[in-house]
Amino acid sequence: MRTFSALTILSVGLLGVAWGFGQDPLALHVDVSLVTLEVEVTDSAGRPVNTLKKEDFQVYENGTLQDVRSFDSVETPYNILLLFDCSPSTEPDWPFLVEAMNRFRQMMRPQDRMELAQFGSGFKVVSEMVQPGGTGH
Repeated sequence: MRTFSALTILSVGLLGVAWGFGQDPLALHVDVSLVTLEVEVTDSAGRPVNTLKKEDFQVYENGTLQDVRSFDSVETPYNILLLFDCSPSTEPDWPFLVEAMNRFRQMMRPQDRMELAQFGSGFKVVSEMVQPGGTGH
């Protein structure tokens, strides 16, 4: 009896799969009136360009020019804390860490501020909150 039940369930399952292959695939069509795009623009030196306006962009979908209905530039400043492990075990990596920090600082926007701190045998704030030009706040 168990064999008959298992074969019946298997047969019904296979018929369902075969029927599914004969049907059109499920299609879902959605009309979306607003799509959000995040764009990052850098200059030839790799620094962020933050002065672009809506008129500086053209967006195409399948070759058709789309209206840019809303445009918001990210102008809110970031307050950034760089925290470095300066324990003796990381000393061979210190030149790399300093280079990484300097590159990161070059990528900051004028309105962003950065503070540098270290830990290892203790905690120490190395520099106050400064902007890329070097002015503290």
